[in-house]
Amino acid sequence: MGKKLKKRKVVKTEAPPEQPWERQPGETDAAWAAFAAYRDMGPNERSTSKLALKYGKLRVNFTRWSSAWDWVARCRAYDQWVDRESRRAQLAAVVEMRQRHIQLAMSLQGAA
Repeated sequence: MGKKLKKRKVVKTEAPPEQPWERQPGETDAAWAAFAAYRDMGPNERSTSKLALKYGKLRVNFTRWSSAWDWVARCRAYDQWVDRESRRAQLAAVVEMRQRHIQLAMSLQGAA
């Protein structure tokens, strides 16, 4: 008699997120939604107490998730990224504005 093949359990693996502020592998829907709300409060407004008040839930739930999913470090990385992207966009706008000013000045010189 031949050997019977055992069924193998297929384990789905999640790809790690590219950025720490993205959903983490294993993070529940509820924990992810709470993190996103916490992150979006902004750096000067974030607190698990405010989150608990906003959603009418116990603060301890948010505090546990914050600790388990490292919300503070993830938000710090997010804030640094937002700042970097804002400065990049601001610099691009300044460069574009200077180009427009140069073109305007050159056209005014030609009209004189």
